[in-house]
Amino acid sequence: MLHDLPISAASYDDLPDVAQLHVASWKQTYVGQVPQAYLDNLDVSARLRAWQEQFPNRDVSGLLVARVNNKTAGFVCFGRGRDEDRQDCGEIYAIYGVVVSATACIRVRVAGFETKAFKEPTYGCSTRTIGLLRRMNDGAV
Repeated sequence: MLHDLPISAASYDDLPDVAQLHVASWKQTYVGQVPQAYLDNLDVSARLRAWQEQFPNRDVSGLLVARVNNKTAGFVCFGRGRDEDRQDCGEIYAIYGVVVSATACIRVRVAGFETKAFKEPTYGCSTRTIGLLRRMNDGAV
């Protein structure tokens, strides 16, 4: 049975958990798709610094977290479209999560993040776009 995950705005204090999840997700998800040496060299401290640099004034916006048992289980980073022809669109820049259960439906999780992200009044976008890294294994797409 699927339950709604509590999704809330992230704070600066959430960034260590976001960095940890970001690195762990890459190391789990992209095995065989990117060079293993790259995955082996991913560093939580470096990822944390990158997240902190994204929010230099400690004012975190465009970042939501989902929690399971009070632990960060997923995050989505979003904002206005970055492509010149899509600046009127909302764009999800990154979305990552841990496997909650073997039968969890990722579409439900993505839809929950996506719906909450673009309800933010500051974005006011009528359309949305999500860029996906296509797997090298076409059968997995």
